[in-house]
Amino acid sequence: MASKFTKNAILTRTLHSCCLVCETYLPSERDVALHISKEEHKKSLEASSFVAEFIEDRIRKVKKGFFCEFCNKYLSTIIKGRFHVTGNEHIRNKGAYLFERLENGMVLFRNIVITKEAWNGIIGKKCIICAIEFNDVKKHITSVKHIFNMLKFDVQFGIYGGLYRKTMDDSFHCLTCNEVFESPTRACISSHFLHPNHQEIYDKLEKSSKEQIEQSNYQQKLSNLTDPKGTAESKDPILKKVPMERYINDFYPIKNPCLGGTDIVINMRTVVNIFSFYFITQLNSLICEVCEVTLTLDEIDTHKVTKKHERAMMDTPVIVLRCAEDEFIREVRPEIYHCGYCNITYNGLSKIVYHLNTSNHKECKTSSSWRFYMHIQTKNKNKQQ
Repeated sequence: MASKFTKNAILTRTLHSCCLVCETYLPSERDVALHISKEEHKKSLEASSFVAEFIEDRIRKVKKGFFCEFCNKYLSTIIKGRFHVTGNEHIRNKGAYLFERLENGMVLFRNIVITKEAWNGIIGKKCIICAIEFNDVKKHITSVKHIFNMLKFDVQFGIYGGLYRKTMDDSFHCLTCNEVFESPTRACISSHFLHPNHQEIYDKLEKSSKEQIEQSNYQQKLSNLTDPKGTAESKDPILKKVPMERYINDFYPIKNPCLGGTDIVINMRTVVNIFSFYFITQLNSLICEVCEVTLTLDEIDTHKVTKKHERAMMDTPVIVLRCAEDEFIREVRPEIYHCGYCNITYNGLSKIVYHLNTSNHKECKTSSSWRFYMHIQTKNKNKQQ
């Protein structure tokens, strides 16, 4: 799994490390921590990029060759990279990175929800991992013996996103179908993942997973906002409020590669549409949310450079939530929150938190990431010319 160091293109070894984008030798872990905090390193990392065909495999182009974040492995040529991504080590490390535990006991792998029962090998009143029957499922799955066996018979990865465990009676358990099959040979396992019955179950899970994930995340985040017994930290969902004037270190316009028009790059990591950056929303009419005035299309350029608008923008705080620190949310008026990725406002904190877990928001955020990636790619090409 990618660590903080490998995500920074640090090739780590037993006693020393090397930054592959800065070509800097780092003799200790403390030196690594200091190095990745420097602006020079951050700029070098931003200037490097993932290889187009290996974005999901997290293989980055570095100064002399390529680097796999998942495996902490240096690759001298692209050909070696192609061989590397088919190996068991990479498949295992990549698969581990794609897991996420949801708050209701379910597990997310890629875009598929694995039920708590399937994850724990529970079929009816029997645990196929421990090969015993039980009366109390909660008591069993929290027992030391079950947890040890879960670790002993760890998850393995098959073709086409297949997920399974070998069991102590030498069979295999498909976590998608939550069924046990007798032969544990690679050919039989692969044959199962290609079978129409498995594919049908997989497709049904994929279809239903989106709603389950959104509901699970929303309920958890909402409980963080409203839990009267929580700690002082959990009672306040807002980590901090930072005025735009202090939040923005750098911003500049770029051409939107998808829809035309203009985007704004903020702090070399966030990309939003220019209308969203200046708080110009559009439902039935164009409205500047921060100034509370209706505008025509011709008036926007003049309005956004007025002293009133500039001052209002700079004073508007960016809201950093404990449950979602990588969003771009601003409080345009008391309890009125603006989502920068979607250019929409919501009345109340619980509503903006719910919005952050909708498919529309996730699509807008994904689009933003892709536009930033395309911008960096274009920037790198221009440097090479």
